[in-house]
Amino acid sequence: MKNTTLITLLFLILACGPEAPMFDRQYVIQNSSSFQIVLQFYKNGEPSRYNETLLNTSNQLEGSVLTRSGGPWDDLAKEQLIDNPVASLEADSITVIFNKEKKATYTIEFMQTGVPAFNPANRNLLRDTDYVSIGKDKFLFQITDSDYEGAEPCIGDCN
Repeated sequence: MKNTTLITLLFLILACGPEAPMFDRQYVIQNSSSFQIVLQFYKNGEPSRYNETLLNTSNQLEGSVLTRSGGPWDDLAKEQLIDNPVASLEADSITVIFNKEKKATYTIEFMQTGVPAFNPANRNLLRDTDYVSIGKDKFLFQITDSDYEGAEPCIGDCN
C-alpha cells in the first residue's frame, strides 16, 4: 500500500511540470481624424460583440486579447497572421461612419483557396499588415482624415 501511494505521489509530481508560456496579441483602432466616428462591427451579417462604438478624436477601441502557446506571434509567417484582427475585433465587416456625413466599409471574405480577400485591398481594418506595433503586444490602426476623404458620401441616413 505504501508503494502504491508513493508511486501515485511520484506520478502527480512529475505531471505537474511548468506550464508552456503564453503569448498575447491585441488590435487597437484609434480615431486620429478630425471627426467623430461610429464603428459598426458585423460578423456573418449580424452585429457582433462591439456592435456600434462611438469614438471621438483620439479615442481608441481595444479588441479582445488573442493568446497562443507554442512560441511568440512573431515566429509565425505573415500569412498566418493576416486575418488576426478578425478574431481580435470579432468581425468580418466594419463600417466607419464619419460625422454622420460619410462612410467606409472594410470587409474580408474567405475564398475557397483559404486565401482571404480584403475590400478595400490597399488599407483595411481587418488585415494584420495594416497595423503598426505599439509595443506590449498591441497593434494600432489609425483612422485619419485621409480615410474621411476616401469615404463615400452618405445618401440619406448614414446608418
